[in-house]
Amino acid sequence: MKTEVKLGEAPPAGAGRDAVHVAVCPAVAGGRLQAGDHVGRLPDGRYGALGRPYLGVVDPFFRDWVEVDQQFWLCLFPGTVTSLRHHWTHPSFEDVLRGEPGPADADRAYSERWLREYAAKMSHYDDPETAYREMLDGLRNGELFYNGSDLHDFSEVEQPDELQHHAGIVLGRPVNIRGMSFSCSC
Repeated sequence: MKTEVKLGEAPPAGAGRDAVHVAVCPAVAGGRLQAGDHVGRLPDGRYGALGRPYLGVVDPFFRDWVEVDQQFWLCLFPGTVTSLRHHWTHPSFEDVLRGEPGPADADRAYSERWLREYAAKMSHYDDPETAYREMLDGLRNGELFYNGSDLHDFSEVEQPDELQHHAGIVLGRPVNIRGMSFSCSC
């Protein structure tokens, strides 16, 4: 008789080898973390030990420290996802499979508006739609470009935390503004 594997608990007597699914998602560190640290979502959208409730642990196989703003795999606690088929659902994350509107949809709409305004302000040589599309393309590729405003290094990025937050929501993955290349046509 096969025994169900329950990570986080000691294996029962006589248990044999097995393989398990672990729900994971990319996350950005809000503080210095190490493998196995219990983390939750912080108000700025990053993950850290002060974020409550804890949703999971830092990739237990990560060999080095996870530094602030570095991406890592967040392994969700066993038994917390509500479905699993290599695209899982969890009460704290948007469920894109169902297609039901909810708070995440409202957040995405707000973030898109914020990014459109930001792009128009920082790239005022372009029409607003071009500025927005080019900014998103750049963010996807790890680049930030201002067309009409100064941008030579990270210190000149306007509202970097807000930009990182909203870009992550719209792109559907963590974004690390500090790790990008910067340029301008000022």
